[in-house]
This record gives sequence, C-alpha cells and structure tokens, in this order.
Amino acid sequence: MEPLALTAGARGRPPAGPLAETLASPEAGDFGYGAFMAGIGALLMGRRTYDVGAGFEGDWPYGDRPVLVATHRPLTPKGGAVRVHHGSA
Repeated sequence: MEPLALTAGARGRPPAGPLAETLASPEAGDFGYGAFMAGIGALLMGRRTYDVGAGFEGDWPYGDRPVLVATHRPLTPKGGAVRVHHGSA
C-alpha cells in the first residue's frame, strides 16, 4: 500500500517576517519536502488547494503522482493523474 498525503487548505494569512524570509530563501533548501514527497504514492486534496497548485507556472507540481480532488464544483483537471470526486455541499 502506498502512503497517502492529505492537504489542508490554508485559510490563514501567509507567513510574514523572519519566517517568510527564511522560507523564500533559495539557500534554505526544501526543508525535507523532496524526501517526504518521494515516499508519497497519492494525494487527496480539496478544490481550493488544487486551484493553488493548478495556478503555478510551469509543469504540474505533482508529476504523474495520482491526485484525487474532492469538490462539489465542476473541474477540468490541469494535468497529471488527476481524478475528481464530485459530491454535494
């Protein structure tokens, strides 16, 4: 069984101050994100989180990794192995 990563939408404000500067610094590295994602076989995310990733410039950030998007609104997948689960609110 492959590990599954769940995302939680960010409803708060983006980081500010020294934390934001550290996160934005190219010298800071990826904080272990690459190693974490290497062990993830699939992702489950809500529509808002999907829209953020789909809005990034360039390639789909999750490559060919399966992504399930839970939403009650119509969605046309941007790319990759995206599947949509439609439900009612």
